[in-house]
Amino acid sequence: PVSIIMTARFAQQKDQATLLRAAAGLTGRWNLVMVGEGPLLPFAVDLARELGIQGQVSFLGSRSDVPSLLAQSSIFVLSTRWEGLPVSILEAMRAGLPVVATDVGGNSEMVDDGVSGYLTQVADVEQTRLRLQALIDSADLRCQMGAAARRRYEQDFRMTDCIRKHVALYQSCLPALHEEAVLEA
Repeated sequence: PVSIIMTARFAQQKDQATLLRAAAGLTGRWNLVMVGEGPLLPFAVDLARELGIQGQVSFLGSRSDVPSLLAQSSIFVLSTRWEGLPVSILEAMRAGLPVVATDVGGNSEMVDDGVSGYLTQVADVEQTRLRLQALIDSADLRCQMGAAARRRYEQDFRMTDCIRKHVALYQSCLPALHEEAVLEA
């Protein structure tokens, strides 16, 4: 089966309910792994049961082996209502997974819609289902998008590159800060 994974705290911000509702309409052989803890975990477990997909959904709780879990997965999802720049998407991209994420916060800065994954509207069950189904149905599409996600990670988000870019930014600001300090003195 195609393994779908979401790593996120079970809280109001993270919208596991939309993902579960979308999964309930998926066809083919798939399973969903949900990693995380939080106050809405019991609700999510109950919802999976109500939707009749409890046999295809695993709730793993908090885990320290997320890189290994990502390596065993085929698709990463981050269904969420708001975000900054989530590290979980970067981890999925590093693992070479296509990403289905809500188009909020910095998600669109990481996921190239239609290239390295898909961006969906907040709480849009049908759109989430369609994007997941396209990836479930096509191993080639998963491979192409996963490779694009890995290239994007390598190009723009490796830690050494981020540090180098930040240092360059600070260095470019130093002359202006020095000049401002001289003028104030």
